[in-house]
Formats: sequence, structure tokens, C-alpha cells
Amino acid sequence: MKLLPLIYRACALGAALFIAAIAQAQSITTSSLDGIVRNDSGQPLPNTKVTVVHTATGSSYEATTRADGTFALRGLRPGGPYTVTTSPSGYVPYEQRELFLDIARGGKVDIQVRASQVVTMEKFQVTASPAEA
Repeated sequence: MKLLPLIYRACALGAALFIAAIAQAQSITTSSLDGIVRNDSGQPLPNTKVTVVHTATGSSYEATTRADGTFALRGLRPGGPYTVTTSPSGYVPYEQRELFLDIARGGKVDIQVRASQVVTMEKFQVTASPAEA
């Protein structure tokens, strides 16, 4: 008969742990996005602004890449769609649309930008002579 109270206690403890696990799982209500920004040579681009916009609401989030080119955004709304953009100086702007974030796993985006073909001149001089008649 002393075994029965022990079984009741074990069942109560098991039920309490199960309920605590469910409550913990339900407390996750946001998602995340991790990524890296690299140039066309595969080198990381530090100090690059990455903008993420939740298309349906217009909510905008920004991150700046670390020294190794990585970035992380937390507290994002699960689902989507999201649009990810970045415009590093000297590179062609990047845009990725229709990105969806999972509540448990979040999302990951690897961005590779191409060097722009624009040449900036420091000085421009035009020399002309009068036309002969």
C-alpha cells in the first residue's frame, strides 16, 4: 500500500513537467533571420546595412554586418513575406523578395553582391578650340 502514494507523486511530477514543457514551447512567438553579406569574390563585407521589410505590414528592421560579414535579426514576425535589401557602397544593390520565416527555425539568407561598373572621376576637363570658318 505504500507504493500507491509513490506512484501518485511520480504521475503528478510527470504531469507538471509535461505542462511546463508545453508552456515553454508556446512562449515562442517571434522568429529570426541570420545571414552573411559577401562580395563577388566571396569576401565578407563588414559594416553593411541590411534592411528587412515585412511586406504585409510594412514593418522594417535593420541590422549592420559584423567584421565577418554576418548579421542577425531577432524578434521578427513569423511567416512573411519579407523583402531583404542591401546597397553596399561600390556594389550593385541586392534585393530578395518572398522570404518566409519559420517560428522555430527562423530563416537564413546568404547575400552575394556584385561590384558596380560605375567609374567615379575626381576631375573632368574639356578643352575646345574655335571652329575655322
